[in-house]
Amino acid sequence: MDKKSCIPKFKVEHKNNPTKVPPINGTNRTLRRSKSYSDLKPLKEAMLNTNGRSLFNRPGTSKVGNVKSGSVINLNAKPGSATNLNVQDGLMIGKRPLPTISERSALTKRLKQDPKKDTQKENPAKAPVKVPKLASYDYKGRFNLLSEKHTLLQSNYKNTKQELTLIKNEFETQECKIKELGATNETMKTKNEALLTELYELKKNFTSTLSTLEATKYNLLETKKKYEATEIEKEALNIELNHTKEEHRKNVEELKATEATLSSTRSELSVAVGQLEACKNQLLESESVRRELNDTVQNMKGNIRVFCRVRPSLTNEHDKSLCNINYLDEATLELKSRDGSKNEFMFDKAFPPEASQMELFEDVAGLVQSAVDGYHVCVFAYGQTGSGKTYTMQGENAECSLGKFSILADICSVLYF
Repeated sequence: MDKKSCIPKFKVEHKNNPTKVPPINGTNRTLRRSKSYSDLKPLKEAMLNTNGRSLFNRPGTSKVGNVKSGSVINLNAKPGSATNLNVQDGLMIGKRPLPTISERSALTKRLKQDPKKDTQKENPAKAPVKVPKLASYDYKGRFNLLSEKHTLLQSNYKNTKQELTLIKNEFETQECKIKELGATNETMKTKNEALLTELYELKKNFTSTLSTLEATKYNLLETKKKYEATEIEKEALNIELNHTKEEHRKNVEELKATEATLSSTRSELSVAVGQLEACKNQLLESESVRRELNDTVQNMKGNIRVFCRVRPSLTNEHDKSLCNINYLDEATLELKSRDGSKNEFMFDKAFPPEASQMELFEDVAGLVQSAVDGYHVCVFAYGQTGSGKTYTMQGENAECSLGKFSILADICSVLYF
């Protein structure tokens, strides 16, 4: 609050020469009509003290704002104000008394409601009383009138002084409040800056949170899609699980049946193992007997055996045969020449040309078994060139490999298969 707005404005005009003859106006003008200035000089001296101060002023310097006695004071109040004083040469003439604080506040309220409204019409009781004019020779009446005015002005002065004190106190209070409000304003500014900073941070956080929310929404949609796909897959897996459970139940039942069968099979297997052991023992015994019997048979057949195999004649040999071969029995051959001579030859066995490789192997198989049993056995073929030794021992296609039907192939099959 500005200090100037709380104190009424005064117009101060200092007189440079207080002893100068006052102008003819106001009361002096009335006095001038009746008597001369020299005749009124004693009254003037009686009204003024020796120091030139007003007769109605207190000793010392009276201040209304910055106004001293002996000055001209014009209190030009705002419209609606009821104060306008003139102080000239210590003589104060007032048109109306100063209003009190309550009157001024009530008047201010009325002016705010309707500033153009005449206050005197609203409150005619507070309108200034018109004093009747006195005769020019009635000095006592004038003196009494001036005394009354002086008393009234003193009371107004006291009221004004009290009002000024109240205004000063109110000004100090308002100044303290202004200081407090200034401190509060600084605090509020600091808080406002902090709040603005916080608001900026919150806006940034809101922006980032909004972007995060959008990303989260997108992720949520993707998650929902994945969830729906997972639900479909879950249903399919549940169906498959039910089938698997059903199969598991069936497998459990089959397993139980298999376990029952297995237990019976195990019992049967244990019986079979016992029988196998017995058969194995019997086999070992039979094998030893077989070896002995086979060795006996081979010994009875002879340790050295000679087989004769006659190969068939070739196509170009039909007309060139030198003899005829007759098979007297399984072991005897008869050679009959063209001149009629005969020769007999005896072998352990004689094989005709139509004998197969398998028939030949059957007679050698006993020797092969003896070799398997651990005896030393030797099988070989001998004869002249072209008699069929290689064919007998290796079969057909002797140059490449062992034939399908040959002695060596049959021996190997027995030994390794």
